[in-house]
Amino acid sequence: MATFRVNPNSSTNGSGTISDPYNTWASVTFSSGNTYLQDSGTIWKGRINIPVGVTGVYLGAYGAGPRPKIDADTNDRCIFVNNTADNGTIDGFEFYGANAIRLVSIGQSDTLPAHGWTIKNCYFHDNKIDLTQDSNGLQVFGNDHKILYNIFENISCDALWMQGTRFIVKGNYVSNIGLDNRQNGDCMQFFGNATLPGGNWLITDNYLDHGRGAFKQAIIVTEQSGASNVTVQNNICIMPIWKNQWSNQGNVIFADVVGAVIRGNLVRGGKYGIYCQQNNVKVHNNVVIDSEWAITQSSAITGMDPKGNTIVNAQEGIYADNDTGVSAQGNILVNIRNRAIGLEGGSSENYNCFWNCFTNVSSLGGGTPTSGGNSITENPKLTPSMTPTNPNCLGVVPKVTELDFNQNRRRALTNMGAIETYPARTVGTRTISRRAPR
Repeated sequence: MATFRVNPNSSTNGSGTISDPYNTWASVTFSSGNTYLQDSGTIWKGRINIPVGVTGVYLGAYGAGPRPKIDADTNDRCIFVNNTADNGTIDGFEFYGANAIRLVSIGQSDTLPAHGWTIKNCYFHDNKIDLTQDSNGLQVFGNDHKILYNIFENISCDALWMQGTRFIVKGNYVSNIGLDNRQNGDCMQFFGNATLPGGNWLITDNYLDHGRGAFKQAIIVTEQSGASNVTVQNNICIMPIWKNQWSNQGNVIFADVVGAVIRGNLVRGGKYGIYCQQNNVKVHNNVVIDSEWAITQSSAITGMDPKGNTIVNAQEGIYADNDTGVSAQGNILVNIRNRAIGLEGGSSENYNCFWNCFTNVSSLGGGTPTSGGNSITENPKLTPSMTPTNPNCLGVVPKVTELDFNQNRRRALTNMGAIETYPARTVGTRTISRRAPR
């Protein structure tokens, strides 16, 4: 196994050793198991191709300093990993490019995937504004990938798009996506089908700010082959705050996987805070604020399990029609303008707490309190003195303000590195100021 160095600032193109580096990635011949390093703080313009069948390569930074940068320049990608080029690592780069349809691509398609890559500590930003196709930050086809502690900002469409199984996506920061204004951008989209099935996804501890667009999703998980075992947990997900019935069309978290677990997330805004599109989705211990429909199950499915959630400022709190088997338990609902809990007859609601719910607390002809009952039951209007007192309530009334969200954003950026200032970028009539961690 050998180590090679690329220093784009070198005046001569050497042999690629540490002491005599290449000055261009075009001189690199990739071989399995080797390490390839670009000098920190340098910029290389072009596209890096990892050939078919080359496995176990590591791409990283040489020396201390800012991330090495890859500018796609006239190319459609910064890095392209071909099919069967498996089990590699990309660590600590910065990627951008005015002509890049994808900043980084792992695998070619669902029939030509690459497996086992780790992408970590990278910064993706400012790719091509394309009105004819999805122009994403990182696109992945294949299994067994880890996407860890990266930053995505100013992305034309989706920040992260992945198809395959066994993913760990943790600690990433996403902001200012969907710049093509086609209403197509998701912060993170995960997909599986019969050709390349999905499932076995862990999506955790990410900060996803979809605040500039009222359409699409912060997180969408979709599986068409029947695979399952998907957990979305401990993420902060933001979309525009709900203001009226037609102001937003997006879902903050969209669960289209049978038996998905959506737990411990902080969700703000959107037409739908958490939307369940498949059967038996577990929605546990989330905080949902300022969504029109906070936690909702599609009328075509059954088995949603809403427990221990806190919902504040919504038109509808927990809603599931055409399903007589829902049990809403241990939830706290505050400032709900219509139905706090709307369930069909035969469903149950136990140990829930209601505060300042403006109309009927429960409707759809069902949602009958059964064992234990609710802390405050079927009282349409509560006064501030009528605080929930049931010790069996699982939720916690939040005190989440705009300051909390800003502090969390700053904390995320601080954990990822210092702030570097970039020139402002104009998209249409809108000027985007760009402060980027490095």
